Amino acid sequence: MMKETEIIVATPVTTPALSLPDYEPKVGHKCCGCCCDSRRAVIIVESIFGIAFNTIGMILLLTAADISAMFDDDEFTTEFATGAIITSAIYGFGILVSLIVILGAISFNASLVGLGIVWTVAQTIAGIVLQAQSYNNSGLRYPIVDAIIRISVASLLIYPLAVFTAEVRNGIMSKQTYFARERHSCCCV
Repeated sequence: MMKETEIIVATPVTTPALSLPDYEPKVGHKCCGCCCDSRRAVIIVESIFGIAFNTIGMILLLTAADISAMFDDDEFTTEFATGAIITSAIYGFGILVSLIVILGAISFNASLVGLGIVWTVAQTIAGIVLQAQSYNNSGLRYPIVDAIIRISVASLLIYPLAVFTAEVRNGIMSKQTYFARERHSCCCV
């Protein structure tokens, strides 16, 4: 008797092509050309310059006010302490504004982030005016250099705030688009 043999033919198995989700390229701005998205930039700038620097400034100023109390000149001590308290209150308000701006960035609220722009402009103008008065009283020249430095720094601080505000108002940056396409960072997760 003859045995029947089975012939097994190998047929290639095809797997369906993996379907990747539709990729949408980033439409919004990358801060400094490549670093991070505008939302992340607002949070970083306000955390460092708004909260940390204002806190350090307030602590240093109040410490200096305590040190000035050791001088024998009561008029100087009183004026310095009063100025330190007023300036520290301004620093404290700046911290509050920075917290509001960060909340605005987290919640994609352009108006709250716009408050940071208004505060930075007001702070810059007040600083220039007060510094110019100080130059006039002391007889020093060239307050324009101080003004140029203040305006330059303010411009760098306003840059991410203005970009984020514009992106939110133009519909580029929102809760829906951020996690789908706008989130970007070269170094932070």
